[in-house]
Amino acid sequence: MKIILSGYNVDRDALKESSATPETISAAYARISRSEKTIPELRREARADVAKARASNEKIVFGLGHSSIAEHAVFNFDLMGISRIAIEYIQSHRIASYTEKSQRYVSLASGYHIPEELESNGKLQNEYRKFCDMCFDSYFKAQKVLSEKDLSRTKTNEDARYMLPLATYTQCGLTINGRSLEYLISNLRSQNSAELENIGKMMLSEIEGIAPSIIKYTSGRNIFKKESAVIKYSFPNDNLQIISFDKNQESSVISALKFRKHGTKFNARFKAGDEEKEELKRLLFSLNEFDRVPREFEFPEITFIVYCSASCFAQLKRHRMSTVIPQSYSYREKPFIPHSFRNTPLEEMLINLHKKSVSLSRKMESINPDILQYTALNASKRAVLVKMNCRELYHFVRLRSDKHAQLEIREISDKLAFEANRISPVLYSYLSGKDEFKILKEKSV
Repeated sequence: MKIILSGYNVDRDALKESSATPETISAAYARISRSEKTIPELRREARADVAKARASNEKIVFGLGHSSIAEHAVFNFDLMGISRIAIEYIQSHRIASYTEKSQRYVSLASGYHIPEELESNGKLQNEYRKFCDMCFDSYFKAQKVLSEKDLSRTKTNEDARYMLPLATYTQCGLTINGRSLEYLISNLRSQNSAELENIGKMMLSEIEGIAPSIIKYTSGRNIFKKESAVIKYSFPNDNLQIISFDKNQESSVISALKFRKHGTKFNARFKAGDEEKEELKRLLFSLNEFDRVPREFEFPEITFIVYCSASCFAQLKRHRMSTVIPQSYSYREKPFIPHSFRNTPLEEMLINLHKKSVSLSRKMESINPDILQYTALNASKRAVLVKMNCRELYHFVRLRSDKHAQLEIREISDKLAFEANRISPVLYSYLSGKDEFKILKEKSV
């Protein structure tokens, strides 16, 4: 495992000064609302007296509780030698930017995390190592077989990775503000996982002395502890299940548009007429495939459950501004079988790996329930409860129903678009992948 602080924002005028720190930016911006001085003057004063700037931050952020000041300090981290399951947890934190190494575009070398929790049990640790080695051997074999089928390199990697465990090493670039960083470190140090706790400690060590006035409460807290529960029910055959949705979805959007444009009252019980629905259609028709629908489209919502593999969830989790609540990976369910594996020896190979994953997970659970997920495969399934508003749905489907999207999540996205269109044919009339958007518009002319 390796954590490197690769950068942080500092005042450009301070780059030649040895005392450069992002705290001066926070301290200067904190005074904007109550000072007649210009922003450059405030920045100059903060740089001239770092100790005073830090004292000001301490008072404003922790004394007065104006934590948003810490958001003006930004940090960049290189996260390397970290397991996929750990990165999953880190990326569940919304207010940050992540770029992760793709298992789709990059062919991986063998490398995986060995939990510290297994150090006291040599026999189980050896069994764990053999399992992970077997996963990588299967991955390399799948790559060879699929490449001989004349599949593209991307498609070969995309399907072969279903053999890999979530213990597989990855790397990720992280950009995060000071307020979110404090929260993330505290969360990491709260978990019953040595890997997550160590990541939190190493991140804290990397920033030590750089911004003490805005990052202070980093100890672990019981309230942040996430507990893993073994799934005790069977999943349905469908990969998507609509749970609930707002009635008269187009009416709430039209009422919100009228509220902004015409100065009328917002009426939650408003019933849109044919003319108003046609106006809504014209608005949607005026957009292109890269446009976002207006903010008024955030009022209607749909709640649904997705049943997907870990590889699919790696895409779904990126839509973290939506409400995304995943359960643990299920060891009761059969693994997801990519189309290229079906009715070939690769299918049997993946099923056998899954059986070994289930057997090993039961042994690891007896040591610590929070480490059994290292043995889950990219093919292992989980249930994810999701709530999206109409605007988020348009963004999701534009991206995930596009021809460049990965097949598993594309199938889910297509089904979601179909169900949304049944709920409101007007509001979701142009809900499609980017590549099909122009075709939809041409058909509607």
